[in-house]
Amino acid sequence: MEEPERNGSPVQVLAEEEKKKEKEAADREEDLERNRSSLLVLATLVATVTYVAGLTPPGGFWSDDNKNHIPGDPVLRDHYPRRFKAFFYCNATAFAGSLVIIIMVLSQTAVDLVVKSNALRLCVVVSLFGLMGAYAAGSCREVHTSIYVFALVATVLLYLIIQCIEPALSKLACIANTITRVKKRNKEMVQQLRTFIADLLKPPIPVKDQSDNSTPGTDGKDFQKLRTYLLLLGILAATVTFQAGLNPPGGFWTDNSDGHIAGDPILETISPKRYKAFFYCNATAFVASLAIIILLQSHLITIHAMKRYVLQTAMTLVLFGLMGAYVAGSSRKFSTSIYVFVLVLLVFVYVVLHILYDLPKS
Repeated sequence: MEEPERNGSPVQVLAEEEKKKEKEAADREEDLERNRSSLLVLATLVATVTYVAGLTPPGGFWSDDNKNHIPGDPVLRDHYPRRFKAFFYCNATAFAGSLVIIIMVLSQTAVDLVVKSNALRLCVVVSLFGLMGAYAAGSCREVHTSIYVFALVATVLLYLIIQCIEPALSKLACIANTITRVKKRNKEMVQQLRTFIADLLKPPIPVKDQSDNSTPGTDGKDFQKLRTYLLLLGILAATVTFQAGLNPPGGFWTDNSDGHIAGDPILETISPKRYKAFFYCNATAFVASLAIIILLQSHLITIHAMKRYVLQTAMTLVLFGLMGAYVAGSSRKFSTSIYVFVLVLLVFVYVVLHILYDLPKS
């Protein structure tokens, strides 16, 4: 009776290992397809907005003939040539980078290596920062507004640099402790080996442990779902805020008179307070949405960002930035502004109560 049990336990262990390997392969394939589809959606939307922005640049076009321009020339090129050049090159870079991402993701050869490659991540980062540069150059007409956008971009870039340097510094700091740990490990090696051999002589225990390891897989799936939802939120917010920033509500002036020049936003002249509120809220939501997209490109950076509430803060800035930009840009009268503001205030109160309710649980 003992021989069948001894012969049956290794078969059972091998069967469990085969099932575990098949499940891990299926999970990897699912994660790979999810990352591939997310990158494809991101690249498609970036290509869409940059294509439209390149064909219809901010400031509109001239409709009359002059010695400096002809009908159809961009207005921004005559009054702000440096801004137009910066917008053109950054927008073209983001557009080309998005097309490269689409081609790499749609390629059928070595999909796993392509999705996980550093070249693809570099294209994503280049496209997103090109989008930021195009937004900063095309949505601003004054120096202080440009400084605000560049300050937001610099904050995101500085955080990414810190996240990239921190693991290297921690590895250098751990070199001195490694020698001490190795010496300590050598003393414990014999006892660990004995414990390992004793565990091998008890087959039911490893089988139970393997069956209990199914819960982390569900946690990983929940994490991937949350990552997908945040990525979609960031992509959609970046799309609408980019278009709204380059084409603000109210349109642009088409003539040079009464203290304004062609290509300047009409809302800035008629209602400067509303325009400033719209610009700062929209710019904050745009950069915060791109920060969410960039932070979600790396699994390790995503985990650190969630532990330090960076992703949660960025998501809050996106939502309230969108609300503030909508309040300032969609209304011209005080009565309509109050209605929208009350709705935003109710949403804000709900978010605060939700955070306070979740604090004791965390």
